[in-house]
Parts: sequence; structure tokens; C-alpha cells
Amino acid sequence: MELTGYIEGFYGRIFDWETREKIAKNIFAKGMNTYLYAPKEDKYHRICWEEDYPAHFGDKFAQIIEFAYSCGGTFIPAIACGLSYFYDATDYAFLKKKIKYFVNQGANTFALTMDDIPATSPVQGKKLGFLHGELLCRIKQDFPNLRLLFCPTIYATDLIDENSLNYLDDLKRSAPEDILYLWTGDSTISKQINAKTMEHAVKLFGKKIVLWDNFYCIDYCPNRIFVGEYTDRDRIFCETECAGVLINGTGLPITDEIILENFDLWLKNKTPTQADIKAILSNFGVPESLSEYLPAISSPYLQNYTLPQTLSPDDFFTEIVAKWQSPLKLEWYNALHAIFTQLRISSAKKPFSEEWYGMRYLR
Repeated sequence: MELTGYIEGFYGRIFDWETREKIAKNIFAKGMNTYLYAPKEDKYHRICWEEDYPAHFGDKFAQIIEFAYSCGGTFIPAIACGLSYFYDATDYAFLKKKIKYFVNQGANTFALTMDDIPATSPVQGKKLGFLHGELLCRIKQDFPNLRLLFCPTIYATDLIDENSLNYLDDLKRSAPEDILYLWTGDSTISKQINAKTMEHAVKLFGKKIVLWDNFYCIDYCPNRIFVGEYTDRDRIFCETECAGVLINGTGLPITDEIILENFDLWLKNKTPTQADIKAILSNFGVPESLSEYLPAISSPYLQNYTLPQTLSPDDFFTEIVAKWQSPLKLEWYNALHAIFTQLRISSAKKPFSEEWYGMRYLR
């Protein structure tokens, strides 16, 4: 695979520069080669994309881009302008200026992300797929030496509907040949990645797909944590048919170090046992008693399990929620409390009142 690494591409959280640099050092030290910068909560990246970054950001971008090169990797800045881009000369001038800003900081690769926007064209008589293809052609013409990645508005098979049926075909016909496409699989959070689930994308884009994998991402379920084996991804398929695999993080720095350990095992073609995963968690200070609840914190698709009775609800609260003192506990607090609540529900001798549920869940 040409590109392997990490995406800072989640909602709800954003790293400071110190944390971003630490994650970058981690992935490059493991032999991965890509950090894709696309944080939804960076207003200059998305909501206010046409505004200039503050002056001090220039040095920070330049430093991390240069650091990536020194490690044999690439830091890829992205712009997500789709919510307020109207495909006119004024908007393109803003976008061109923003791309030039990154080029001046040393970037040789750039990503344009048009995800999570309406799949309708803001230009009468022009289809959105053609607008995106033409925009990519214009960027390529103005920056011929810049490598381009593109996240289409339809970035998963299950997003295709009657209103967007031709979007991807139009995009493919009108975009430059050497674009790499970011794709999440058959779903935004894909259960499996293999030749069957990726069939539609491969037919369209061939071997130019970079998997944007949301397996560990929790911005859609902030009361969960997933730190189990990176699984159900066909490594041979990814190696032979994709241009890369990047994992979208959680925005929780220590948690992301853990999931990078798991991803690294997969990249090295190692299949961890449950004991291996528990050893990784132990290395990060996770109490052994909590590791017994691994099914609850492993995977979004590990479901229909029964929580162990290793600890009573009160003991779980005392030993894990209260006594465990760790920066990682702070990252996991919501998820830990959710497990505690589920333990209380499953062991209750009589149902809790509607008021009790109403305090904890929308009803």
C-alpha cells in the first residue's frame, strides 16, 4: 500500500499542535507514512475555509510538513469548502490562495474533501459530479506538481440513492486521471473491507482508492470506545487493489495511540490474540479488571454479547469509574459510565422508573 497512517478527520474534537506532533511522531516511527489533516472542528478548514489561517499557524504547518518529509512520510493538509462553495471565480480565488498557502509551507500533496454536504448542485444546469471533476482539473492545471486526494460527496456505497445515482460516474468522467479517491467502504462505518464490499468503488476508480476507515471513530457514538483488534479488513485486497489505508481517529490522544498499535499489527500482517490486546491495554495502564470487559470496548460490530459479572455494578463503579486515576480514564469516562449504567440495568431486580431513564436518555 502506498499510503498508510492516520486521519485527523473527526467531529467534536480537535488536537492542539503538541498532540498533533506527537501522533505524527508515533505513526512515522511505526513505519506508516501519512498524516491527513482534515479536522471538522478547524473553522479555517471547513466552515470558514475562505479565511486565512492565523499567522502562527504557518510556522506550525511548515514544521510538521518538514518533519514528515524527514521521516520519509507526508503530512497532507485538506480543505473542506463544500458547504459554502458556489463554483464561481471569487470562490476559486479563495481556494487557490488557500492551496498556495499550504504549498508555500512545503506541502507537495493536498486533499480536497467534499464529504457531508448536500448532494445537490448549487449551479443551475450543472451536475455536482461534473462540477467537482472540473474543479479538480482546474486545481491540477494551476498546481501541476501537487498530488491530489479527493473525498467525494458520495464516499460510501450506501450513500448512493436515486438523487445521486450519476454523481460518481460524472465525477470519474470529468476528473484528472491521477486523482486518488478517499472512500469509506460500503458504509460510513464499514463492517468489512474486501473485494465484495468494495466492488462498486473498484469498478469506478480502480486502484486509486485510499480507504478512509472509520472503524475506531466515535464521533457518532461518543459514549462508546473501540480499542480492539483491527479486524475484518482483507489485507491482501487492500495491498493489491487500494492505494492506501488510513484510519480516522477518535480525537482522544492516548486512545489513538492504542488504536495505532492495533493498526500497526494489521499492517505487519500479525493477528493478535485477545491476550495480545489485553497486553496492549495493560501497557497503557488499563486495569486488568476492566480488560475483562473487552467485548464492550472492542468493535462497533461486536454486538449481542453479555457483559461479564466479574464486578457487580457497585464494584465496577468503585474500582473503575472512581478509583482508577489516569489520563486515559478521563478520555474513557463517558464509555465507562455507560458500561456501569448497563450493568445496573441488566442486574436490577425491578425496572427503573421512566424518570430514571429520562434523566439518562432522550425519550
